[in-house]
Amino acid sequence: MQKLRILAAVLMLASVASLASAQEFSDNFDSYPSGAPLHGVGGWQGWDNVAGAGAPTSSKYAYSPKNSVEIVGTADLVHEFTPNGGKWELSIMQYIPSGTSGIQYFILMNQYGSGRDWSVQTQYNLANGTITADYSSTNSGKTIVYDKWVQIRVIIDLTANTCQEYYDGVLIASGVWDDNNHTTLEAIDLYGNGASSIYYDDLQVTAYLEPTPADGAVDVVREPQLSWKGAAAPTYNVYLGTSYTDVAAATVANPLGVLVGSGLSTANFEPDRLELGQTYYWRVDRVTADGVRKGRIWSFASEPFSYALNAAAITATASSTAAATMQAVRTIDGSGLNANDGHSARSEDMWLSAMGDMQPWIQYAFDKTYCLDKLVVWNSNQLIEPLLGFGVKNVTIEVSVDGQTWTTQGDYEFAQAAGLEGHPADTTVDLGGIPAQYVRLAIRSNWGGGIPQYGLSEVRFFWIPKSAREPKPASGATGVSADTTLSWRAGHDAAQHQVFLGAEAGSLALAGTTSEASYSPQLAFNQTYFWKVVEVNQAQTPSAWESDVWSFATGSFLTVDDFEAYTDDEGSRIYESWIDGVTDNKSGSTVGYMQAPFAERTIVHGGRQSMPLMYDNSASFSVSEAARTFDTPQNWTVKEASSLSVWFRGQAPAFAQLANGNIVMNGIGADIWGTSDAFRLAYKTLNGDATIVARVESIYNSNAWAKGGVMIRQNIDAGSMHAFMPITPGGSSGGNGASFQRRLATNGASTNSDNTGAVVAAPYWVKLERKGNAFSGFISPDGVTWTQLGTAQTIPMTGPVLIGLALCSHDAAVVTGAEFSNIAITGNVTGSWQVAEIGLTQLAGNSIEGLFLSVTDSSGKSKVVQHPDPAATASILWRQWTIPLSEFTAAGVKTNAVKSLVIGVGNKAAPVKGGAGKVFIDDIGFGIPLP
Repeated sequence: MQKLRILAAVLMLASVASLASAQEFSDNFDSYPSGAPLHGVGGWQGWDNVAGAGAPTSSKYAYSPKNSVEIVGTADLVHEFTPNGGKWELSIMQYIPSGTSGIQYFILMNQYGSGRDWSVQTQYNLANGTITADYSSTNSGKTIVYDKWVQIRVIIDLTANTCQEYYDGVLIASGVWDDNNHTTLEAIDLYGNGASSIYYDDLQVTAYLEPTPADGAVDVVREPQLSWKGAAAPTYNVYLGTSYTDVAAATVANPLGVLVGSGLSTANFEPDRLELGQTYYWRVDRVTADGVRKGRIWSFASEPFSYALNAAAITATASSTAAATMQAVRTIDGSGLNANDGHSARSEDMWLSAMGDMQPWIQYAFDKTYCLDKLVVWNSNQLIEPLLGFGVKNVTIEVSVDGQTWTTQGDYEFAQAAGLEGHPADTTVDLGGIPAQYVRLAIRSNWGGGIPQYGLSEVRFFWIPKSAREPKPASGATGVSADTTLSWRAGHDAAQHQVFLGAEAGSLALAGTTSEASYSPQLAFNQTYFWKVVEVNQAQTPSAWESDVWSFATGSFLTVDDFEAYTDDEGSRIYESWIDGVTDNKSGSTVGYMQAPFAERTIVHGGRQSMPLMYDNSASFSVSEAARTFDTPQNWTVKEASSLSVWFRGQAPAFAQLANGNIVMNGIGADIWGTSDAFRLAYKTLNGDATIVARVESIYNSNAWAKGGVMIRQNIDAGSMHAFMPITPGGSSGGNGASFQRRLATNGASTNSDNTGAVVAAPYWVKLERKGNAFSGFISPDGVTWTQLGTAQTIPMTGPVLIGLALCSHDAAVVTGAEFSNIAITGNVTGSWQVAEIGLTQLAGNSIEGLFLSVTDSSGKSKVVQHPDPAATASILWRQWTIPLSEFTAAGVKTNAVKSLVIGVGNKAAPVKGGAGKVFIDDIGFGIPLP
């Protein structure tokens, strides 16, 4: 069976790669004569193969020379595609001239050859500029960009049935690809709809690749790691440069100076150091058995030479102020600036000194010393500026690193503002990289020369990043691996990096010096560390720049396997590392799912993946095992590690009473509500008055309105009268965590009384009381102090009734589970627990089984440890299993040379036939647990 799975997966991968290549399409319209009609050529045709619905090529506008396609008013131009399943990207360039009118449509069809059904239909109102995505309930507000080539980009996940549409880099719509769940993209339709002509160019339909850095990213580090994920290929060709045209046109045969990597077998590339403040374009071509598949062009911008200093890091003071509304802070708070950095002419958006201030100054104090690049100035811009000239003219700039000793930077003249709305910055002062924490502008004159008042609208300081920043791990991070490598964004021109580390912020010692922006220290488990980096360049003054002091706290364990590295590609699938019974026919286990994604990506303890381990101890085998053999023996004793840790989670059985008296059960169903219910009920028989109490220990959040609690019910009919006091996992979205529900008449409507107090959540107590036909619901944090929800309700139940526990997932496609404790029933109750499937068939869930783990060292010595809970598979919450390493060393196992690890379901020492189910394993590690 394993061979079948591997063979099927290999065939699927090869098929997907081949199909992806075959299903891709691109057209830049340059292979057709200018002015030629597109119909019956290149796969293009008019709608329903009507020649008159075709469209001509045009050389009037072209994104990539020489042609585009002109969508005239009569055009209804179609090209068919073949993608079926998978994730795809369609991009096309659009040009809309100004002065046009009418409405044109951009349409993507999920059915065309096999029917007629659109998924994306976007209207472009050429006259008023609105863009309306007919498949989206909201309008993005994005408007047409005229007289410019703009990219339309649609990301389509045919498997997940989703799509996102971007216009000029802005997400304008997203939603379901197809309500009928067709997994196909069958055509593009460019519909003129009688409107003025618009133009399209450079159409591409490609298997989706997600780049890092993201397309359009800014402030990218100068030593980036370019990578991409999505449609795989045997090899890749990478193009990178500063010319879009060259990157778009280059090939292996004609590299144009931008082919930086060819025949790469991995989906990543590290380029040479980037220039500062430069926009780069890059492209990844996938080289497949069917040929080279040209990739889309992405772009990113490298980090700038200098950054605008955040106003929060600046304090502004002045020698005087003319009015309370014209304080010095107005020059740094952005007041009066519009989106284009134009300043207002309102006086309250500016600083103005008091009348008669004969030694005016304005001073700026920063939160630390910065290497200052330049000062950008918006001078005083009141409407009366041309008449009175309050704006600063001659100024001396002084700087200081301590606020005591000042150095004159220079004498400057600021340009006069025009006194008009939207006035741009008018002066830029080159500060030459001077280090300063304080800057003072000593004002010598204004532009009027008469009235002794002086004003500024706004200033903006730019700083050169000389000190280290953006630490990894982030400052304040917890649970950091004790073998982590510290890294940071290096300061400009740093030749060396001195790393200081310690357990106290005020007492850091030099840990090491490195030429790279990373350092691997020796760290202990469960320790808080403080650190900083001093960037050093002896050729500059100052020669050292010190970073902030950062902190992080290490976790308790180093990783053995956190299941994050596994993919759906052959060679890195989870079941290729963890060998199961399907592969070796030695146990009843199956690791991973039969179809991709093979790892579990919803039920996880940490990260984004866990290992699903299906077990079947009912047939040929009595245990089910998953075995991981390490390429080289692992040392689990480093850093004085003392324990092995495994996180696991099971699934609730249909119904089981554990040795401690707790009951675990699962339930699925649309709801206990309305006129008919769908859920699982565990019950006994009641005659007369009664009280039932239970503590809901846990309930899986299948939905905010999943419900688990105590119920009294007339019978097991779906529309039966009942009273129900559940806990929900949805907090404020689920009745504030509790709701007293009831149906007062058979097949009648349901009513409820939500918790009106503070939000509650499991573990929490619930209680139902019956006194004659009066039913009341209560909740309690401790089982002692009770709060009634709503009022007693009259429900005319007759004869014997059912009393017990009810559980509903509130989603007919997702099962929930719950554990109940302290179950107590008073009154005339008879019989043992019975289980009813009300409204629909319930799931079997997990059989009750134990877990075991075995470790084998490099000499073949092994030790098996059984989990102390014989019902471990019934746990619906993540649980940590911590095993002292002494358990293994006492048996002679060398924990400094571990060769293999086995995790199993059942009882290894005394195997007995059991049942079947599924458990999840995550975050296996070794270390020192917290006390």
